[in-house]
Parts: sequence; C-alpha cells; structure tokens
Amino acid sequence: MPLDIVDRGLTCLLIHDRAEKTAANLTKKLPLPLLCVGNRYLVEHQLEWLSDNGFKKIRLSLGDRPRETEKLVGSGARWGTEVQVSLDPEFLDLESSIRKNLSGVEGGVLLVDGATFVRFEMPQDLEYSTAFFLPAADGSDVGTQIPCLYLTPQGVDALLGQSEAVYFQDLCTDALTFIPDIERVTVEAFYQRIASTEDYLAMNERIKDRPDLFQFKGAELEDGVRVGRRCHISPKATLIAPTLVGDGAFIKAGAEIGPGAFIGDQAYIEAGAHIANAVVAPGTYIGPNTSFENKYVCRTFVLDLQDKSSLVIDDPAILTDITKPTPWGLGAERVVAFFLAILAFFPTMLLALIHKLVRGTFLVSEEILCHPVKQNLRGEYDFQWRSWRRFGFGFFLLDILPSLFDIANGHLAFVGNPPLRREDLKNLDEEWRDDLLAGKIGCTGLVQQLGSEHLGRDETLATAIFYNATRNFKQDCSLFFKAWIPGKHRFL
Repeated sequence: MPLDIVDRGLTCLLIHDRAEKTAANLTKKLPLPLLCVGNRYLVEHQLEWLSDNGFKKIRLSLGDRPRETEKLVGSGARWGTEVQVSLDPEFLDLESSIRKNLSGVEGGVLLVDGATFVRFEMPQDLEYSTAFFLPAADGSDVGTQIPCLYLTPQGVDALLGQSEAVYFQDLCTDALTFIPDIERVTVEAFYQRIASTEDYLAMNERIKDRPDLFQFKGAELEDGVRVGRRCHISPKATLIAPTLVGDGAFIKAGAEIGPGAFIGDQAYIEAGAHIANAVVAPGTYIGPNTSFENKYVCRTFVLDLQDKSSLVIDDPAILTDITKPTPWGLGAERVVAFFLAILAFFPTMLLALIHKLVRGTFLVSEEILCHPVKQNLRGEYDFQWRSWRRFGFGFFLLDILPSLFDIANGHLAFVGNPPLRREDLKNLDEEWRDDLLAGKIGCTGLVQQLGSEHLGRDETLATAIFYNATRNFKQDCSLFFKAWIPGKHRFL
C-alpha cells in the first residue's frame, strides 16, 4: 500500500561509492549501505527520508558489492517509491557515474551522498539550484554544508562541465564556485557523515539523545526505550534506557539490553546475554550468556568500536547469521531438483519443441510473486515478481520439468501453496495476507489437488493457511506422489 505523501515530481540520485579507507573496518563484511544505523541499515534510512520528503523516483548508484544492496532494496515499493538500481563498476569516476545515472532524466534532481545519514525537512518549493547548510554555531548565515545538492538540468551541466571533483564532498564545494546562481538554504538537520569508525561511534552517541528520530508506525517509546512491532520480549528480560529494539526482535528471559543498545529487526537475543553500548544488526543471533559491550555486531562479524579490532565468529552457541539463505546444494528438495534438472536437460529441450508444435509456445511462462515477501516498519510490503516456467501438457511429471531449475535455485518447492499472480494479489484481503504469505510456494499441493472449481475464494485461502499450519514431510511426500495420478493435479 503506497504511502500518503506528496509526489514532488523530482528525481533523486543517491550515490554510494566505495567507502573511504578510514571506514574499512566498518565495511569489511558488508558495503556501506548495509551498515547498521540504529536498528536498520543506512540505505533504509536514506530511502525512507527521501520518501517522506516526496521523492517517488530514486536512482541508486552502487559501486561496492552492489548485489547485496540491490537484493535488500528490491523495487523500492516498501518506501512508496520507484527505485532503479545501477550496478556501477568501481572504476567509474564520479562525473561518469552521475552522467550515466541521470541519462533520460528531465527536470530537477537531488544529488545525495550515500555515505551520510541525514534527516531534515526539505523546503516545499525547489525552483533553483540549491545547496543545503546546517546553521552556523556562531550565528552567521553560512554553516556546515550538508552533502545534498538540488540542481536543475542546467546546473548539472554547469557543474559537471567544469568540476574535476573525485569525491562527492568536493563536488558540493565546487557547486558553489561553478554555479553562480546557486541558492544557499539553511536547514535544521540531524547529519553525520560516516567516513571512519570514530564517525560511526559519534553518530550512535547522538542517536541515543534523539530517540524521536526512530518513532515509526507501531513503535512504542517509554522512558527512553523504543520497541518495534511484533517483538517478543520476555517479562524477565531487562531493557535499560536508552535502547532501541527493531521489528520482530526476540529477547529471551534473563537478557540485559542497554544502556545504549541498538537491536536490529529480527535479531534473536538468547537468555542471559548482555548487550550494552553496542549495535546488533538485523538478523543476528546472539547466543546464551554472551556479552557484547562497545561493539558493532553484524551477523557473524564483530568490530570493537574503541580499539577497531575485528573478529569473525560463526558458532551457533555464540553468534551466527539467521538471514543467510540455504547455500547451493544444501536442502533435500534442492539437491534432488538439481540432479533431476541435469538428467532432464535434453528431454526438456525435446519436449519444448513438441510443446511448440502442440501448444504454440516453447514454455508456459507466468509472473509469480517471490517469497518471502519483505515488510517494512510501516507494515508495507515489497512485492517482487519472477518468471515461472513449466509445460502445459496436462501431465504433472512432464509439466514440472522446466520448473526443476527454479526449485534447484530455491525459488519454488515441489510441494506448497500455489504461486500468486498479480490478479490474485489484487483480490487478496488484508486480513488474510500475513498468514498466506508466510507459507512456501510449490508446483503442487493441497489447494492445487482440490482444484479451484471445487473451492470458493475463501475456501482456497483457508485451505492454503491450513496447509501452512499442518504441513510435514510425510504429508508433502503424499501430495507429491498423488500429483502423478492423471487428473489429480491442477495448475491453478
């Protein structure tokens, strides 16, 4: 569901270049956009800020390990925006990167440095090329410049035609020189550039004093402790202010969290753990009776924020990553599908030719909803789509052959609920959505074998949710072999 914000009709280019060498400790395991700020990633804060300020079209330039950030961001629907991700090679200079990413853009554009955490209300009317400044400490008109520039097309051309800046900070300074009519706008802002471990530590200290920055829909703040939605916190756990706990976090009895703790979304803190003056990234598992103080803990990576020493730990009794997907080749279904796909490669090619003669197409290809569906702090979903390939002979054992490649990649299962198409999603009631999207999707299953002609819409949803709640290995095997019976299975 889109956010209720004004569309400025403007484009933003968010530039995430390779982090500076002084920030190398912070970005050793993940690129800077995936650095945890408070209880979420830096790029999530940036996209939300842009969304709140009315930017519906955002171009994201990524130069350091871009695939990981692209996977998190998706289509941008979680922020009510349209995000286009550009995987820019590291050797692309700043000017070339800006020109490439602004190709085809008409009207004004906001340039934002990806290495900054900013929060301020933008002026409603932006008609001139503008540079944003923080108020000066001495009360003068011009204070510290925030690395954000609003430029008209003429301003972009004037700047890139004369500036030879290598870094975004220098580009902002050059704008004041090469664009004669640039307007200086002073704004009240929370601003921190992350160029070193010291910057990151200073930012976290400032966030402790500004818990209001993290007040989102469904969050609760009481006596300096902010708790997100759908959290599971034992009454016997201790939370000491200031502490920020993200969505879906699980904190068991006897754990002591705070002061100065930031617990990311879906983090899992075991009994007896102690977290103080530390940042725990989303999806991190903290083992029982472990202690992390003055640390940045990102899944299996630990950085001491004081002496900058780092350590990688992947021990389920201490620390582990609970977000990592099943590696290639692990999981019974994926292993079976992988070997079957190899054996069936040539028969599949032959059947594709026959399918072309009989049905008119080589394959039946449909757009289906990817699982799992991600949800942001506002409760909005990021719906992403992929192609599902199969045959349409009407016999399950033949029809499933092209899908073996999708199963081997982990996008489908042999048995599960039917994949959702766009028209299915439009007709899906909000009250059913969470339960239905929690299940896996498969080529066959209970719903597919009962058939939509025997089930109404509500009965289909109820059957899918019943399968999610009761499925087991024995039931899945039974459903899979039943699908071999001609006429028993129906692709819905």
